[in-house]
Amino acid sequence: MVCVSVPWWCDGVRLCAMVCVSVPWWCDGVRLCAMVCVSVPWCRYVRSGDSEQAVCRPVCEQGCMNGTCVEPNQCRCHFGWVGTDCSLLCNCNQHSECAGVTQRDHCLQCVHNTQGDQCDQCRPLFVGSALEGGSCRPCSSFCNNNSHVCITKDQYVKWLLQPDSHPLQPDQISSWVMEGPLEETALCVQCQNHSSGERCESCLDG
Repeated sequence: MVCVSVPWWCDGVRLCAMVCVSVPWWCDGVRLCAMVCVSVPWCRYVRSGDSEQAVCRPVCEQGCMNGTCVEPNQCRCHFGWVGTDCSLLCNCNQHSECAGVTQRDHCLQCVHNTQGDQCDQCRPLFVGSALEGGSCRPCSSFCNNNSHVCITKDQYVKWLLQPDSHPLQPDQISSWVMEGPLEETALCVQCQNHSSGERCESCLDG
């Protein structure tokens, strides 16, 4: 697509420009000029500041509700949206693209530290709620940078009763912890830097 400046003769349907060719050997240096017009349905006449110019933009007649028109009647949808007009949201809690309009439940790849068929869970060692675009932040952030591990209170009891079969090492915890906890049920364990508390938020006595 080639766009040229047309200060006043673009009417939104045709893109026009003055084309001139120097022919010094038979016109004594005079230029031969002609106005050339090309049908460009997606040309739009706009004003920018104090000057006017024609710019060529693709037009999507159906609109692109959650996307950008990149070719005539073709949208590029924003992350997690599908449809010819980008009006359908994937059923992935805004953490994944989906396979298409008829497969909105088929989430392709969960991001933002989420997991699950619909990217509806936080990964182990991350805390929060992934539902409806919620965030999953690292346990280290939740634990005031004094621990890298957070689990539910029920899981903490399991660890107390059977520590050998419920390891808390970050590289082993996924063997029994299937997903990260919600903030209201999360408990930071193995607090470091002389800290204590459910979120390693307090200093040890002394």
